[in-house]
Amino acid sequence: MMKRFVGAVVVAAMCVAVSPASAQQKPVPAAEVAKIKADVIKAANDYLATFSKEDWKGVAENVYSHPAIQNGPTGVSNIDPAKQIEGYTSNVKNMKAAGWVKSAFYNPTVCVINPNTALMSSRFRRYDKDNKVIAENAETGLFAKVGDNWKLVGLFGHVVDKVITCND
Repeated sequence: MMKRFVGAVVVAAMCVAVSPASAQQKPVPAAEVAKIKADVIKAANDYLATFSKEDWKGVAENVYSHPAIQNGPTGVSNIDPAKQIEGYTSNVKNMKAAGWVKSAFYNPTVCVINPNTALMSSRFRRYDKDNKVIAENAETGLFAKVGDNWKLVGLFGHVVDKVITCND
């Protein structure tokens, strides 16, 4: 299962990163890597803030780029914004039944692939109204720079001990 997940992330990253100039790409300078990492973490935190506000339309239309992909029970598929909104609305009912009010990332790892592509892999926690942790999960997001913004191209949930690491 994990091999398929990592394979899907690699294929998705390659699809985003491939360009006629890809064979000529140079390493991203360290200062630029630091800025990209900060920008991707900000985009991911903006995603969770929008999610925690239950602004499903904002998540679908402003957080994700389109086309985008997801890995679910039936495998990798394209994200349809209308179905995404419907899915979030349905899923949050179960989360609220467990007491959920917000989610937050902790210890994210950002791997800069090129100036316009990055992976962020992180654990995240779900909290109740008393700020008590009620669940811990993990996910890896494929981000692409779209204009001046970093957007999610794909988001893949996984077990907490499978957070991806990288070397700069």
